[in-house]
Amino acid sequence: MARRLVDAGVHLRVFDASPEAVGRFTDSLPSSAGHVHAATSLRDVLPPPPLQAKHGDPPVNSIPLVLITMLPSPAAVTSTIKALLPRTPPGALMVDMSTIPPDVSRSLASLVAATPGGQGGDGGGGVVLLDAPVSGGTAAAAAGTLTIMAGGPADAVAAVTPLLSQLGKPTHVGAAGAGQIVKAANNLVLGVSMAAVAEATALAAAAGVPPAVTAAVMGTSSGRCWATEVYHPAPGVVAGAPAGRGYTGGFRVELMRKDLGIALGMGGHGATPTPMATAAEGVYRSMCEKGGGGKDFSGVLEYVYKRGKGGLPTRAAGA
Repeated sequence: MARRLVDAGVHLRVFDASPEAVGRFTDSLPSSAGHVHAATSLRDVLPPPPLQAKHGDPPVNSIPLVLITMLPSPAAVTSTIKALLPRTPPGALMVDMSTIPPDVSRSLASLVAATPGGQGGDGGGGVVLLDAPVSGGTAAAAAGTLTIMAGGPADAVAAVTPLLSQLGKPTHVGAAGAGQIVKAANNLVLGVSMAAVAEATALAAAAGVPPAVTAAVMGTSSGRCWATEVYHPAPGVVAGAPAGRGYTGGFRVELMRKDLGIALGMGGHGATPTPMATAAEGVYRSMCEKGGGGKDFSGVLEYVYKRGKGGLPTRAAGA
């Protein structure tokens, strides 16, 4: 995602808790990318230069400063926003692209709005925090085709849309926290459907039909979904899917469990029944318990449904 912004000519200051990660990113850039600064601390992130496009190109954003965060936990998001806020200049936009509970996003948005200089998107000159989680995986991030679910004031979302459009398709889905609500709903479907495809694939293979055959039929049938078409859990079925590289380099099952936990929290205390989310969370928990916690969530096929060391049976049907 950062590389997409670099290629758009945006002036960046990048920071990660892992200096090695920042080093790998900056080392991958061409020598002409002189508008990237590797920050050594959160304090070093501010103030960055104004955002601007390459010479001769129209600006991708007229906002003087946009702070984008993408972090793995609510605690990390909270501590980072609180650390940056006192030094964030008026007129800046904070865009949190992490996936965290909606109530945390709403609370942080209220905190930012209540801070001297902050505002709720009423056209003033203060700081605004948007929640803008994404969907699409690492391939979409590289291609700039992410789905971006933005929650917060409409005028602030409109202002940052040209910049976010370098990363994918931003959609304003409602007030603060709405982006997280839609993301949780989406990933509930994703988690349940992947587990269902893995279970169906294993069931058919155990009865003698190879995964590739089942996948081909599902691809033109009512079982068709993202998991069958783009991200199939069986190796060799979809080129480029994590299944073909040992379930590495994708969406870690630990993060899927976190997202399902957010959905379960939204339906807490029986307000909305969540039997599918509950069942899927149990399946992915089993994968973690069997040693697959660091793997892509499509590895549920191997870690939960795999039969024996030889992998999924592929004998002829009826044999």
